[in-house]
Amino acid sequence: MKHPRISTFAMVVAALLAVGGLAQAGPSSSRMTPLVKAIARVRPAVVNIHSEKNVAPASGPFTNVAATPNRLSGMGTGVVVDARGYVVTNYHVIEDVSSIRVTLWDGSTYSAQIVSHDPGTDLALLRIHPRKRLQTMPFGSSDDLMLGETVIAIGNAYGYENTITRGIISELHRDVRLSDHQAYRDLIQTDASINPGNSGGPLINADGEMIGLNVAIRAGAQCIGFAIPVREVIHVVAKLMSVERVGQVWHGLELQPADLDDTKPGKVIIKRITSSSPADKAAIRVGDRLLSVDNESVNTPIDLERILLDRRPYDKIEVTLARGHRQVTTTLVLEPTPSQKDRPGEYVWRHLGVRLRQQSGDSDIKQISRQLRGGMRILEIEEHSPCDRAGMQVGDVLVGLHHWETLSLDNVLYVISRSNKQSLNPVRFFVVRNGQIQRGWLQIPETSN
Repeated sequence: MKHPRISTFAMVVAALLAVGGLAQAGPSSSRMTPLVKAIARVRPAVVNIHSEKNVAPASGPFTNVAATPNRLSGMGTGVVVDARGYVVTNYHVIEDVSSIRVTLWDGSTYSAQIVSHDPGTDLALLRIHPRKRLQTMPFGSSDDLMLGETVIAIGNAYGYENTITRGIISELHRDVRLSDHQAYRDLIQTDASINPGNSGGPLINADGEMIGLNVAIRAGAQCIGFAIPVREVIHVVAKLMSVERVGQVWHGLELQPADLDDTKPGKVIIKRITSSSPADKAAIRVGDRLLSVDNESVNTPIDLERILLDRRPYDKIEVTLARGHRQVTTTLVLEPTPSQKDRPGEYVWRHLGVRLRQQSGDSDIKQISRQLRGGMRILEIEEHSPCDRAGMQVGDVLVGLHHWETLSLDNVLYVISRSNKQSLNPVRFFVVRNGQIQRGWLQIPETSN
């Protein structure tokens, strides 16, 4: 009579073990959707940013003169762009803050320093010193986006870290003006929920690639958010991370990504080479396609700066290029970054994205005002540069910046230096165009030399 009980008990135990085994097997394949995989791919490269800002106490007849400043807390999100701890976020996330803390996806927290920033594009580069190398964000393309395409936003929404929301691309090429001093062009619009704290976080596609950096929401509206296209993010971050700015060495190369439908070898093309630069001396040519640097592949303009970041002046670098139908290898010798006095024209191009030629006080200028003694004619403007975003045009004559006339490159250099030292940013600019004086605002990026 006892044998059936033993047998029943054994079956119950076996069933419980089987259930336990199922519980430990993990999610079923049907739950492991492409979106789940996409999020898992990028999550380690997303960081949460917490900041503090000192705010002077309100003044009044009864204010204590010894009162301590109030401390306000801020929050945002960032994306890891280099395994050594470089993080990109929005400039407005870290503007005028006194301290920054970055929390990684595993919960570890580090103090962060501002490396460089560009208020005009609302992008900033931070640096932390992690105990181990970090996973970097995989970049997708913003050149082939489709309306209705599924996208995912990840960020520190309202302080809820690593919040994930899903939506679609609602529209492309949106221009958004927040104030006279801050405007965005060519943004991605999405209905994925983007909330305060999401700024600086990634907008990713279903393949787990960043296609934009979340930047703004429409106040008072539901499901209207905006992101900076990844193509512009890459362009600006390459400048913010430039070894000329961060590492104090110089290569003289300006790169651009190849078009998506370009089937030739190499994803990065040499767009411009500075005369007498290390790249010029290495016989690199405009139109060459950069394949690798010291045997490390170059897939975006950021990669070149990443590879050279810790190099020193006069280090020899092996550069592999595709030129026509053949592969070419050359040696580039890095040099110390030239000062603004050594190459003033290149310095202005590097920081403002404009090439200028001195223009004496000709009759066209004097007809407008006899007080105008001359200016600097604009010969070339780099796309997405500070001068391009400010609305300057080729052919304009720059006659003034802030309170100073611009008769020479020295005048322009003086304003760049003054704006950084005294926080005169943005500065008012004045150009002569079609017989009239036009005015606007120019955001001058932070400089290091």
